[in-house]
Amino acid sequence: MLIIRFACILMMASALPATQSKADVFSEESLQPNQLVGAWEALVEREGMAGPSLYQILFVSPQEAWLVEAGSINSEFAHTEFFGRLQSANLDKGQIILEFTPLQGQSKSEYVSVRIEGRATRAGDLKFIEGKIILKRKDDKVSNEHVFFANNLWTRWIVNASIAAEEAINEVRHSNRAK
Repeated sequence: MLIIRFACILMMASALPATQSKADVFSEESLQPNQLVGAWEALVEREGMAGPSLYQILFVSPQEAWLVEAGSINSEFAHTEFFGRLQSANLDKGQIILEFTPLQGQSKSEYVSVRIEGRATRAGDLKFIEGKIILKRKDDKVSNEHVFFANNLWTRWIVNASIAAEEAINEVRHSNRAK
């Protein structure tokens, strides 16, 4: 949980404009409903570990949003676990509750609802939703995990960093073989 939050903050902070001083200190403020608009991402956490899946929310407006849980077994096979539409949203003094239900014909998930409860805050240009995600299944089983959303598509930076690291290792390996 802490590692995911640190990675997300680090990735987002590196995306801040270069003109912004590294010494700037931002106080944390509660988000307002109109500040939800945009794309949000979080890595899926199960039993305290980040899995090969992520959640993505797209807020078209404070009352219209879509949630997807997408996973990947390997680099060639990605799939959608859950596709839901926002049924209710409540954001008051930084406390947020979002309820999503599956979109018929689009979601093959066992979930009948996905609920997100937590705090919606910002610090400077960085916006976060942190709390828990509650997954209610068709068999009435309920599970919940910690969740940390950031307001941009930050997980793509991890993919790019992974590819760059792999390429650097391969380049050094190949150049050392030639010697």
